Amino acid sequence: MVILNMTVDEVRAIREKKSLKTVGMSVSELNAYYSKGANEVQKRIDEIRKKREGESKQIVSVGS
Repeated sequence: MVILNMTVDEVRAIREKKSLKTVGMSVSELNAYYSKGANEVQKRIDEIRKKREGESKQIVSVGS
């Protein structure tokens, strides 16, 4: 598991960068912009779930 320790200033800087990147976009452009990011995150989540599912299906031999 990844734990992020971010300061308030770091979060504000990220939000400011996103705001500057999206300023002037129409609603449909904003939807497309954020949808793309959401799809990328969903792909990562699906990959992690698939990997964990495969690990849990492995048979572990205990004792001899």
